[in-house]
Amino acid sequence: MRAEYAVVFAYSRCKDNFRRPNGWLRKIPAPFADADLGAAVLEAATHSRDDMEVPEGPPDRPIIKSLGFKSRRAYLDRQISLDLIWNVDGKILDVTPTKNTGKGFEYLSPAIKLDLGQLSVEELGAAIRDAFKYSS
Repeated sequence: MRAEYAVVFAYSRCKDNFRRPNGWLRKIPAPFADADLGAAVLEAATHSRDDMEVPEGPPDRPIIKSLGFKSRRAYLDRQISLDLIWNVDGKILDVTPTKNTGKGFEYLSPAIKLDLGQLSVEELGAAIRDAFKYSS
């Protein structure tokens, strides 16, 4: 999430068992409503898949270019991030704050667990927005 916009990416598990961006993203211009953020996260889940071919080259290169950055370093410069992972049945979303190290992101704390059966789309977006205060 950046001051000017939020970006939600879909990740897929590749054949080498690593999760990588699969090319789907939704860029939401600021100011945006919590419902817009929640809806984008739910849509991203529909684009995630397993057994994706391992991409050639840096897996985030197409995303960085589509956002208009010339390099990964420029992309990471002011970025803050959360890692979102659905459990197997898709009812619980683990939201993990991260720290931007300048070379990537490292996990900061245990995941915040969100029960999707108990939250509206707007409440989901608000909870995700709130989780960003733990990221740096």
